[in-house]
Amino acid sequence: QQQQQQQHMLLNGAALENLEVLENAEGGVGGTLLSVLDHCSTPFGRRRLRQWLCRPLYQVRDIELRQDAVSDLMTVAAESAGAARKNMSGISDLERAVARLAASTVEGAAGRDADHVVLYEDAARRKVKALTGAIRDLQAVSRAVRKFYPVLPWADGGGGGDEACISSKLLLKLFEQSRWSQIEAALDSLAQAANWSEAEKTGRVTPAEGVDTRNDAACKAVAQCQAALSAYLTQVRKQLGGGDKINYVVAASRDRLLEVPDSCKVTKEFTVDAGGKKGVKRYTTERLAQLSSELRDAEDEREAALSVVLQGMVRRFVEDRELWVRAVEAVAELDALMSLAAHALNAEGSVCRPKLLPPAQAQAVRGPPVFEAKGLRHPSGLPGLLGSFVPNDVSLGGPEHPAFIVLTGPNMGGKSTLLRQVCLAALLAQIGGCVPADSLTLSPVDAIFVRMGAKDHIMTGQSTFFVELAETAAMLHKATSRSLVALDELGRGTATLDGAAIASAVLHHMSGQIGCRGLFATHYHHLSSEHAQDPNVAIMHMACAVSGPQGQQHTPMEGEEEAGGGKEEVVPEVTFLYKLVPGACPKSYGTNVARLAGLPASVVSRAAHMSATTVSEPGAPTPMDVDEQQGYQKPQQQDGCALLGEDLKHAVAEVAKACATSNHKQSNADIEGGNGAGALSLDHLRVLQQQAQQLCGMQS
Repeated sequence: QQQQQQQHMLLNGAALENLEVLENAEGGVGGTLLSVLDHCSTPFGRRRLRQWLCRPLYQVRDIELRQDAVSDLMTVAAESAGAARKNMSGISDLERAVARLAASTVEGAAGRDADHVVLYEDAARRKVKALTGAIRDLQAVSRAVRKFYPVLPWADGGGGGDEACISSKLLLKLFEQSRWSQIEAALDSLAQAANWSEAEKTGRVTPAEGVDTRNDAACKAVAQCQAALSAYLTQVRKQLGGGDKINYVVAASRDRLLEVPDSCKVTKEFTVDAGGKKGVKRYTTERLAQLSSELRDAEDEREAALSVVLQGMVRRFVEDRELWVRAVEAVAELDALMSLAAHALNAEGSVCRPKLLPPAQAQAVRGPPVFEAKGLRHPSGLPGLLGSFVPNDVSLGGPEHPAFIVLTGPNMGGKSTLLRQVCLAALLAQIGGCVPADSLTLSPVDAIFVRMGAKDHIMTGQSTFFVELAETAAMLHKATSRSLVALDELGRGTATLDGAAIASAVLHHMSGQIGCRGLFATHYHHLSSEHAQDPNVAIMHMACAVSGPQGQQHTPMEGEEEAGGGKEEVVPEVTFLYKLVPGACPKSYGTNVARLAGLPASVVSRAAHMSATTVSEPGAPTPMDVDEQQGYQKPQQQDGCALLGEDLKHAVAEVAKACATSNHKQSNADIEGGNGAGALSLDHLRVLQQQAQQLCGMQS
């Protein structure tokens, strides 16, 4: 029931970071999965794609709906998608613009602009720009959607047959006719309410006639006053006979004055006003003063009407906010879907549509949850690199393959890359995208857990090993049989024996008790031997070719440091094949990486010599000798205890002999202090001997 209710795959921060889904190790986006998939044209589409990457789908029906939409956008709607993306390029962040305009109409929000502006006109101009930009972007969105009308079954000019029309239920829902009819009607009404291109230039919104009655009345009054002034000017010109030389000028008080040439004789009703220029004088009359006052009042009323027009237009826009939000959400999803389609069409190498097995089918037909990929590659975002990745077949779970892989191989052999590409393939499949592989069959993954890399948290007092185990603990507590886990070199942050023991215990718990799908990359080669007969674990390694004589030695040249015994070890050269093959890798070839990293030749040679000596020394205990309870396998344990018992018996005899000799009369205290024949007291040695006899079943 819980599996049926879960809607999304769970991804924690460690998985997102280690898989480089959103950011790479340097904090950039180069080479991340986001950079590979991001062909979005809008900011809100890109934001939707990021959300999908952080919350992949889990239910098969939801994943297949996206897959169908991507398939249609790659085939019957490919041309329409290309045209739509051109229309959508350059659109600003419409999602946030709508939210900001809505917030500006909330009571008490007016003071928000006061902290950023000095003049009211600055705030008004910015608001006009935001409103006109939102309207323009919505018009671009509408035009982009119209590009799909030729392949919609209900639109005018739709395809002539099923093969020529969009069949995806998800796309048909996004292009729902009633939704876009409402959106386009509201947008047309708003677009016709004012000259928005002029408003963007001037910073003032002048409503169209019939939109605002107060503004209409004020504009009519202004026009009447201007007509009266024009008629009065014509009358004065006839009266004084100055013709076109007599004109109006506007004083600082916004009053109109008559500018009359000196050659014209005026009557007493004309009063001389201060100012003017050579050859002309300025006059006013009672009638002119009255008309100027009426015009000034009418203009003030028009300004008052216009001052509230902007806020009224914003409120009108916000009244249809639900429509705009629905449009933005639809186009954001469309943009993200087109991005997935563009990724598949532009990918280097082959891509496939993953086959998803519902949980019931996976259990009844296929057995346990399955991950089966043929020719799988890493979806690198670096130009030209995708084609250079070596494809690999990876099978986890199902009736024919173990659910867990223990992966060994040389350093730098591609183990971590393989772990990442398996996890990224599952993630890509469950967001509805195409996977860089020949084929992929997948039971949905309910969570991806990744333990990779090494880092500490200094400020919280957590060491590298603690962080490593804390992330592993999260896997052990939260992973289910439907999860996918990737562990890379677990246990390397502590002593070899402790790390190997923890790695073995975690692997046993993951593969045996949880039963999840997973990959366990390690340099503890004994894990391969321990689980060689485990039906839940497959032993595999990354292939390599070793050239040069292995173990060959040469005499050091003069001045070279001898590695040991006068001989210097020759380090073989390793060629990485990056191919996943069955079986265990015998060595990690760490000295080869040391040579590639530029360590001094003498250091590398000495390391190679010590490595070869340690491995080849007869009777040397290896981690494979570790037993769950006693520390060594029983035959070796008995041999070791026998040797220990004999050594202790000999030590007791030697100390007793020394104590009995008159020339060496030391007390037990002296012997315990290291001043006698032994560094331990006789009593202490006898206790150790008894313990060894009890442990090994020896007779005293």
